[in-house]
Amino acid sequence: MTIALNMKVISPGIERRIVTLVEKYKLFDQLFAFGQPDESSRRFNQANPKLRTTIVKIYNAEQFNAALKSPLADCLWVGFIPSPDLIKRAHKLDKQVWLSLKIGEKVPKIWDQPRVSGMDGICTDWPLECRMHWRQKRK
Repeated sequence: MTIALNMKVISPGIERRIVTLVEKYKLFDQLFAFGQPDESSRRFNQANPKLRTTIVKIYNAEQFNAALKSPLADCLWVGFIPSPDLIKRAHKLDKQVWLSLKIGEKVPKIWDQPRVSGMDGICTDWPLECRMHWRQKRK
């Protein structure tokens, strides 16, 4: 399981405090921060570059390609299904690709698309239902 930290509201010094906890519990491989302004991502990076961050949500291939060049985008937080080729390019740069579904969106056919294209994960309000759907598809 991966934890996506939604950092919309930033308190002074919060980045260093979060990094301290992540270091203490050795959670760098299990989480990333999203929703924060670029300056907050820079502070996370200064506190410890192992903490993965995202940039603003990506809605098309042009934005995706631009994000591949960003040092602040360890994870690409997308609102569309990128082609398998785009995902391979991201993976070659050691970047993960995560689909962010709209709140309350429970659509099994959408859950299949990121899996087939090679995305790293889905952020959904329905994780158990999604996992059960994937298991049923394997049978």
